[in-house]
Amino acid sequence: LLGILFALPATFLVGVVVEVLVLRTLYERDPLDQVLATFGLILFFNEVIRIVWGPASLYSGLPEALSGHVGILPGVLYPTFRLLIILVGLLVAVLIFYLDSLAIVTP
Repeated sequence: LLGILFALPATFLVGVVVEVLVLRTLYERDPLDQVLATFGLILFFNEVIRIVWGPASLYSGLPEALSGHVGILPGVLYPTFRLLIILVGLLVAVLIFYLDSLAIVTP
């Protein structure tokens, strides 16, 4: 939980800095420039992560509450963690759709 509390604001801060320093300068340019810059940022951040934490993947166990299975059909079990991932993805899609519907569209 402590990692989540630190990761969310840190990710937000990195996103704001990248948007202000890199992406805002590309809004008036060709979309291909934006794609290339985004790809370059992916390579850059992957390398930074490799330098800081090393090339080996770090794994952690699932919390006890998410390590079980849920019966979705009679006789069919599905991992609780994967079901949670699906539900969170659907929730994010609905929220994005809702926020997009609130946007004022100008002709």
